[in-house]
Amino acid sequence: LGVVLRPFPPSIYCVGQTEPRVKVFAPNTNDEKKFVNAFVPYQVSKNIERTELQQGRGLTFDDIKDRLFANTTIPHGQLRIRIKQVANFERSNNGIWSLKALGEDGFPGVEALGRKVSPEGVAAYESQCAAIRRLQDLGLKELYSGGNTVTNVAAIMIFLNGAVQAAMERRLKMKKVLEMKKRQKSSQLVYFEKAFEKLDAEYKELKKRQEIAKFIYEELQLSPWNISGEFIDVHKRAVGGAMMKLTGIGDPSGVGEAYNFLREADSRSSKVASSNNDGALNAQIKKITGTQNDLRKLTMKQMASLLRSYGMKDKQIGVLKRWDRVHVIRDLSTKAASDGMGDEMERFARGEKLRLSDQRQNYKERIQEIWRRQIMSLTADAGNEAAATSDLGIGSVKDTNDVD
Repeated sequence: LGVVLRPFPPSIYCVGQTEPRVKVFAPNTNDEKKFVNAFVPYQVSKNIERTELQQGRGLTFDDIKDRLFANTTIPHGQLRIRIKQVANFERSNNGIWSLKALGEDGFPGVEALGRKVSPEGVAAYESQCAAIRRLQDLGLKELYSGGNTVTNVAAIMIFLNGAVQAAMERRLKMKKVLEMKKRQKSSQLVYFEKAFEKLDAEYKELKKRQEIAKFIYEELQLSPWNISGEFIDVHKRAVGGAMMKLTGIGDPSGVGEAYNFLREADSRSSKVASSNNDGALNAQIKKITGTQNDLRKLTMKQMASLLRSYGMKDKQIGVLKRWDRVHVIRDLSTKAASDGMGDEMERFARGEKLRLSDQRQNYKERIQEIWRRQIMSLTADAGNEAAATSDLGIGSVKDTNDVD
């Protein structure tokens, strides 16, 4: 596939990131069907009327299908039903469809049909069609359909993450046994080698499936119906914690100059758990991605090794019971993280819990910083982009309004 780079005309102006005003229709949902039921008859009647005025004839079914709906997936049977609502079939006139008279079979006229279709609805539908095509090009031909696909794939990821963790633990145990048998020069070494190879292949296969599921999950998260729905749920309906992630895979700039509109998982406990709550599923996914951050899963020997790495003596470690070791490791790693030590033990550190008011203030400051970066990027001259990028961390942009 060839790519051609063309210069932009000087009349084109650059705009920043736009906020969703309406939800993009998810495929195979009632909202999409409701829009299509109004949009298709209007498009058909408008184009038949235009052709009759210009050429003195109507349109054939192939004209309508290929000219108006070439890039859609409307079945031919459903399209014929929509055409019959606004046009009459003239078999003797080469299969031409001509527009019905006003009031015939309840036909309200082209103008009345047009009032049922909003510009925002058209933009949402076109955005949906473009996203479906992109997902199909990536090989996702079925999972994008329906209203809860992101939630469903997230549930699958929970299962796969657990399966990968279990497979990794079985593989590590067998590896230790195999190393011991090698040192012992066991006569049954060949059987242990075969067992390890089988467990290793099982782990690699599950890991591959996990990575594929993660890719699918991220692509579905970035679909316009999910992003627009997340933004409206957070900022208009205040669902969950009413915060966006702001950074991450949903940032279209990729460099922190735009907002990630995906919803932040609500970490606060809820008395009523919803099976369709994507935030709850995300929290579960984070818990099950691995046991390396969970001190409760470590053995006494592993915790003793960690404590030695912090400089404790074996005599001091020996008197500590299991939960005492957990608390000591947690305290030492938290102190190391706060001191900026940067060692690998930071994963056991306990983060500082902020008050809700502090969280809100921090959230607003992050929004303002991204807004400042976006203004800086949009106002930078073409020859000074590198300088503008390097200056993102300091200074401020004058005459820019704060974003709400």
